[in-house]
Amino acid sequence: MYTTPPQIGGPAQSSNTNGQAMCVYHLLVLVQYLQKLMTDLLPRLLPALPPGEVSVQVEVAFSSQPRSVDAALERFHFLGNYTGVKDSNQAAACVEEEHLMVLPLYPQYSSVHTAVAFDAITHSNYFTAHRTVPHLHFLRSYATRPAYLHALTTSITRYCAAKGAPDWIFVVFEGLSRRFITSGDCYQVECHRTFTALRAALSTPSESKGSDRLIAPNRITISFLEWGVEPCLEPSTRDVVAGIASQIRRIGMGISAANEEDEAEWKKFLGTAYFVCPGIAVDDNRSLQLVQKQLCEQCLELGWQRAEYIPALNGSPEQIKLLANIISDYVS
Repeated sequence: MYTTPPQIGGPAQSSNTNGQAMCVYHLLVLVQYLQKLMTDLLPRLLPALPPGEVSVQVEVAFSSQPRSVDAALERFHFLGNYTGVKDSNQAAACVEEEHLMVLPLYPQYSSVHTAVAFDAITHSNYFTAHRTVPHLHFLRSYATRPAYLHALTTSITRYCAAKGAPDWIFVVFEGLSRRFITSGDCYQVECHRTFTALRAALSTPSESKGSDRLIAPNRITISFLEWGVEPCLEPSTRDVVAGIASQIRRIGMGISAANEEDEAEWKKFLGTAYFVCPGIAVDDNRSLQLVQKQLCEQCLELGWQRAEYIPALNGSPEQIKLLANIISDYVS
């Protein structure tokens, strides 16, 4: 059963301290899992927003649960119901503008996640029961947003500084059936755009810090997790991991696979592998099970000396800055 999260930021007010009409913004963050993490994260978001003559109220809902979305919209206390306004004096006391910002925490658009979130909003019972609706701002994706790419790069480089530089970085995205792509879904395109920008950032020396590049670009790969029983996006992460290990063993470093005495030698060239999932904004049990456990264990079985999962942005300062950057585009 859905549990109502605590109200964050308080009810939106219809006027500022001077009694004049003002803009009211309602932010609805749509996630799939981890309600507690999000409700802990969002109070830290409000102070990061730019100051101004606005009122902001934030709620969390789950796009896969229609009742969750309806309940969140009810908690917003929308002020745009002007049923009782009879003259110009009363109209002046109303909000000048009222906005609903919907932020699905899916960096790359997909019809099985983002579109479902859109349907949850537009088909909500709340809007069928009210005559007046706010301005609606729906963020489709933020796959190539500079603040998002900067957050990812900062998170990865910080992890590498603490754990050691990797020999390989596997950039892994959620899987998706190919039939969605052939029907016009842009998910694969956005994943590749994120990957291309992220690879460039990680493999380019930092001139400001005077440091060498973190890793060579040919040591950063893109792959997709398996998705159901249908033919899905390729290459699969399991195939990429196994293929690299096989290539290094046979020809990559010029070591013969037939020589059993060289077993320990070729494994040295595999070194350390890190997995990162840019499409996951908040870690959940499924991502941790698939990547942190199964894929990392596969790497170790194939000969990597070390394999680790770099956590998602979760409640990090980079996540706060990213969300504040996105919202500030709408909050004047």
